[in-house]
Amino acid sequence: HSRAAPARDRLVILLLATIGTLETDATRIGFDPARHGAIVSLVDKASGREFAAPSATTPLLYELRLTNAPAATLTEADATDTTVKREGDSVVITAARHRNAAVAVECRFRTEPGSPLIHGRIRVSNDTSGALTAVRFPALAWSKQLGASPDREFLVLPRNDGCLVQSPGTAGWLPSAPYPGSASMQFLAHYDDTAGLYAA
Repeated sequence: HSRAAPARDRLVILLLATIGTLETDATRIGFDPARHGAIVSLVDKASGREFAAPSATTPLLYELRLTNAPAATLTEADATDTTVKREGDSVVITAARHRNAAVAVECRFRTEPGSPLIHGRIRVSNDTSGALTAVRFPALAWSKQLGASPDREFLVLPRNDGCLVQSPGTAGWLPSAPYPGSASMQFLAHYDDTAGLYAA
């Protein structure tokens, strides 16, 4: 026997079908083709916590900075001719060019057997007259406060010799850490007693 799913269930199924996902035993990540492959979901599967903040206006996949080019900053929102496709244990996002800039980008995310990590890399082809001076990848946006107990939350930043910030959601200011520059390494972590996010 079969029956039609309620309208709300059909909507959920439709939304899930439009998001490209990749997962390990620990983590599930979602990419939205309608938003040029933006990272709109990042879930810790054990706790069910959603880390991504898809409503953010900041870049949600990558940010490129160029000098002496028509566009000084490019993000996935500026991409044209974007595709998001699954290739085995990988999700590949390609942009043939960007508005006002002959820059092509390929982002590839993959999993490895037995690893809880999701690995990502970016390849940029710059055919403008400007120089590519900075790449931010992956560009993640998440809530400054993870749970109901901000005093039990910590943010690890590799600024200079390293910073451990307690209650980062209540901090009025957080230091930037560009690499190379004031950051000694390329990683960060934000966690509490329930779950955490680690990016490197």
